Amino acid sequence: MIRLFRIGGIPIRLDAGWFFVFGLIVWSLASGYFPYVLPGGSDGAYWAGGVVAALLLFTSVLLHELSHALVARAHGVGVAAITLHVFGGVSELETEPPDPRAEFGIAIIGPIVSVTLGGLAFAARQVAAGHDWLAALFTYLAVVNVVVGVFNLVPGFPLDGGRILRAMLWWWSGRFERASEIASRVGMGVAMLLAALGVARLLAGEPTGGVWFLLLGLFLFQAARRAHDVARIRSRLAPVTVASVMTPSAVAVSSQAAVDDVRNGELAALELGSLPVVDGDTLVGFLRRVDADRARGRAFSVAEVMAPIRPDVVVAPSDSAWLALTRLGNNDVGRVAVVDRGRLVGMVAREDVARALSAPRPSLDRAA
Repeated sequence: MIRLFRIGGIPIRLDAGWFFVFGLIVWSLASGYFPYVLPGGSDGAYWAGGVVAALLLFTSVLLHELSHALVARAHGVGVAAITLHVFGGVSELETEPPDPRAEFGIAIIGPIVSVTLGGLAFAARQVAAGHDWLAALFTYLAVVNVVVGVFNLVPGFPLDGGRILRAMLWWWSGRFERASEIASRVGMGVAMLLAALGVARLLAGEPTGGVWFLLLGLFLFQAARRAHDVARIRSRLAPVTVASVMTPSAVAVSSQAAVDDVRNGELAALELGSLPVVDGDTLVGFLRRVDADRARGRAFSVAEVMAPIRPDVVVAPSDSAWLALTRLGNNDVGRVAVVDRGRLVGMVAREDVARALSAPRPSLDRAA
């Protein structure tokens, strides 16, 4: 996973597979779309147009995901990260929406934004009439954004349409876990239909469309199955408090200590990738092993090289173990600090959460 930048505190990341799809889109535009709509151009112009169009496409996808994130925040739901991947993007929510209405609002805004972007691109295409390259570019963006918006309404969880279906099932049944299970199973069914359509198109002699539908079906099936598994894990961890899974009395280092002393001392002895840094009892940052190694042999204090505190590395004792697991997967220090009124009271690592998951359900219920 490649971290790009932050927007409003939300990390924006790229899955490694994104580069393959980006290149494939650029190639298809440069060798197919632009030569077809703009015959007589140079190869360099076609490839440049392909790169620009692909970048604008993924910018549209990012805006789609940002709309989910902003509406989620408006409903009090934290956003751990936005990841652009092979078939678009995903907004990773730290907790589930508080009610079906919030779930519906978070889900529906994405398709609305995509269709709106398509409409704006179509309007821009009308304004650009007479400028062939701009008209071709805006035509592509108009069509592809509308397609993205409409396709996301397919009731295949975790697509937006699947989340809308879950919101409706949740509202009807009053049971979030059951709604999640049904929506994810429907998503797997939709994925198998897409894969079957891909196979049918391959047999009919349409290799390009067949391969795309087959890959999309397989990707959606894996995503739906993963969403099903995540829903089960969330149902186990959501009622469990951080206080019941954390390791108390965590080893911490002073912000005034010398980096080399800590690197050769606590970091070496404990074989950890990072250590919390305190000023008195107050947590002020994390010293990562990679930062300590970079400062090797230089007279730096821990405070000068530590990673400062961010929301994605801190939880409270009363928070859910699910929130801790979510933040574990989206920070670069490998653990999360448990802080009570600014004071470090413990740490949570993946092993702590794994122990909670492996415990029999009655034990988890008592811990909650």
